[in-house]
Amino acid sequence: MRPRRVFFSAILLVFSAAHAEEALRARLVDSVFGADKGHHFAACAMICATAHYAAMQEFGMSRPRSIGFSIGIALTAGAAKEIYDKRSGKGHASWLDLAADTAGIALAALLLNVPFH
Repeated sequence: MRPRRVFFSAILLVFSAAHAEEALRARLVDSVFGADKGHHFAACAMICATAHYAAMQEFGMSRPRSIGFSIGIALTAGAAKEIYDKRSGKGHASWLDLAADTAGIALAALLLNVPFH
């Protein structure tokens, strides 16, 4: 189950890279059920599904390998958005945004594992 190991290792790396003080500040400002969380959820789910399609159809990867590839692409996109928010000053990095990203990726990966015949 290497894709799972890579997936959870990437999540751990992203979460451990943030500072506790900044996370607390973002949590105080950030709403749990804000519209922004829905955007993060949907965007990462769509990135995951699109990367999966590209990996299988364009690159000829097997289903398990393409799911791992798509999870990595979507996690990278979500983490890059939070890093951009932190460094640009145009937004704030948020643990809740990363959680919404992860939830969208998890749902997409779950649906991509369902065999359609």
